Amino acid sequence: MVNFLSRDTTEHPDTAKQDAIFVEQANLLASAIHSSIAGTFLGITFLFMIMWSIIDTTTLVSWLVVLAIVSIIRDIHARWYHQITPTLRNIRKWSYQFAGLAFLASTTWGRSVIFIFPESDPIRQLMLAFVLGIVCAVAVSTLSPIRYIIVTYIILVLAPLAIRLITVSESNTLMLMGVMVAVTIPILVVNALRMNRVTVSNISLRIDAMAQEKKLRDSQQRLTMHLQRTPLAVIEWNTDFEVTEWNEAAHKIFGYSREEALGHNGIQLLVPKHMFERTNKIREQL
Repeated sequence: MVNFLSRDTTEHPDTAKQDAIFVEQANLLASAIHSSIAGTFLGITFLFMIMWSIIDTTTLVSWLVVLAIVSIIRDIHARWYHQITPTLRNIRKWSYQFAGLAFLASTTWGRSVIFIFPESDPIRQLMLAFVLGIVCAVAVSTLSPIRYIIVTYIILVLAPLAIRLITVSESNTLMLMGVMVAVTIPILVVNALRMNRVTVSNISLRIDAMAQEKKLRDSQQRLTMHLQRTPLAVIEWNTDFEVTEWNEAAHKIFGYSREEALGHNGIQLLVPKHMFERTNKIREQL
């Protein structure tokens, strides 16, 4: 992952955070697409089994082959994501290509109502609608990281089916099914947008936590550097007066190295022997 928070964000911290969120969204798209492709091939197999006896074989096979080729290209493209130089420009370019391939796949699914729609078989029409609904449901879980991709995908897949059933079907039952498909579209879109908001929120929280950890590490590094470079002796000890920190200046002033001082009683290192008893009494009183 490209860490855009590591660059200087003093002038444009919001832009850097948005860039980091976008990169995480692209990561999620690239990692989730493979399960979607596997589901696509299951859908292809199912449609072939239920349509081969009533749809012209050449038309059916041609449509399924086109969908399979598009799916394979999408899978290769997703794998290629991990090979590109991880710059923001390259990742944006990859995401636009990903969106184009997703729209090509969704258009191919939507064209099923033209090429393999079983005109005189309501049962198979219902099965086709079921497959397209499953395709969109899977897409909600895999494409929701980027909002415009999933919304467009759902519309391109289901809108042609809804229009076909409502405007062409002579049966009231099929027309009602078309209305149900049309109602399903906004329901899926709303769910996709909700998942998108949750995803972006989780990414944002994780990035904020990473930024705070980085600030803490930077602060600790600056403090450590200051302790090592200051000409003053810096000594830390716990409640038992055992030394836990001993800088180079303390080494030069008191003559003990850091390794010699750590874990030893600070009073014995710093106070003359004839003052031990008196110093211990004062410590006990405190």
